[in-house]
Amino acid sequence: MNKNIKVPLRIVNVDKEIDRTKRWKISEEDKRDVQLFLREVEIGKITGNIMKPNSLGTYILNLKIGLEALNKPTNKLKETD
Repeated sequence: MNKNIKVPLRIVNVDKEIDRTKRWKISEEDKRDVQLFLREVEIGKITGNIMKPNSLGTYILNLKIGLEALNKPTNKLKETD
């Protein structure tokens, strides 16, 4: 009998990734909001589905890139940004 063993390519520590948001180059208010948002996404409060660590890690990375590229507090963003 041949069993396939799933080998993870990477292991994401979600708590560590969320703590790293403190070092992002965004406003302090946004840092607090992002941490709260990510905790709620992690437990499925926003999407209705609990996110797996690897999916959430990718989500965090994409969010970081977008927020740092905009270089503006989210409460001052306009549709044209």
